[in-house]
Amino acid sequence: HTGTLASGIKFYMPLTLYTDSITTLPHPAPLSKLELYKIPEGLGLNAGNRISRYLIISDLWNMFNHFYIYKDSQKEFDKLLVDLLIRTSMDNSNDDFLKTLQLFSASMEDGNSRAWFGINEYSYGLPVLLRSIEDRIFIADIHPSVLNLKPGDEILEINSEPIDDYLKDKEKYISGTNPNWKRIRSLAIMKTGEKGSVVNLKIKGIDGKISEESVKRDILLKELLESRYWMMVIDRV
Repeated sequence: HTGTLASGIKFYMPLTLYTDSITTLPHPAPLSKLELYKIPEGLGLNAGNRISRYLIISDLWNMFNHFYIYKDSQKEFDKLLVDLLIRTSMDNSNDDFLKTLQLFSASMEDGNSRAWFGINEYSYGLPVLLRSIEDRIFIADIHPSVLNLKPGDEILEINSEPIDDYLKDKEKYISGTNPNWKRIRSLAIMKTGEKGSVVNLKIKGIDGKISEESVKRDILLKELLESRYWMMVIDRV
């Protein structure tokens, strides 16, 4: 079956799908041999180049414009492109541009959409598991090496910023409509970082005492995995 999506854009959909033991037939060409578009000679796409940022934003917007099915209005989507181009024209670093891409992703409100730089993928994290309970953040479990924190401790501040403000700022850049999903993602962002990086936490213990603790991201994330232990903590707070 064939059809036209828009001027100059057609689709071809097989009515019968044939396969072998590996993939569909006919076998697709190797991805490395596909040339979707040509990058102008001498132009290396990178976040530090303003023209590159314009091209990346325009390409992404065009893709969503054609294939994103939840647009409220074309007028608003067109305005989004203008806003993004203006914002990225003022980006001064890779981190600035990443935030622009994340705001674009967040505007889609799609939990399957995320923007990140591969070079920013971290393997280390804080030696604790965190849990959000009624908009409060508790330590649910700890790594055996931790001596100054306990399951059930409540986190009040991170680096002198109220924990709720910190997490809500992170959630502005997370795509999705489910607030619980955004809170889980923001806690994951808070936990991970460069090996040895330090966060300062204001803690309220189970006994009600307030303390300040400096905690390093010094364990591999796989060293402390989710368990059911945190459910026992709920009864203590």
